[in-house]
Amino acid sequence: MKHLKITFLIVLVFSLVSFTIQQTTQGDKELIIGTWIPEGCSNCKLVFTQDGKLYDYVEGNLYKTYDYSIRESTAANGVTFSYLKKTNVNDSKDSSEYDINGISETVMYLDYLGDRSAKLLKYTRQ
Repeated sequence: MKHLKITFLIVLVFSLVSFTIQQTTQGDKELIIGTWIPEGCSNCKLVFTQDGKLYDYVEGNLYKTYDYSIRESTAANGVTFSYLKKTNVNDSKDSSEYDINGISETVMYLDYLGDRSAKLLKYTRQ
């Protein structure tokens, strides 16, 4: 009976952790939908749509269109990290990936994974 209780508790804890991780990931996917203005460029904007498209505008003109996806990775200690990948719809070699360092209803922080000297990018929801 004691082993049954311990097994039940382990399964319950694992289920709760999995549910929390799934909700966090789903939250990132939902929170990113919308229009984001990068810090330092008021004439630029990124528009993320529900169907996985990312539209990059400069001075009101469409500059590039990307397909985007958000994936997650869980470290050994249980911490989940979310990553944004964007790929140009006209040139699959034009692709980049970012660590989503933070996202809320009003602000998003992305860290470009291709260059260690790149600074953290801050975006504000329009």
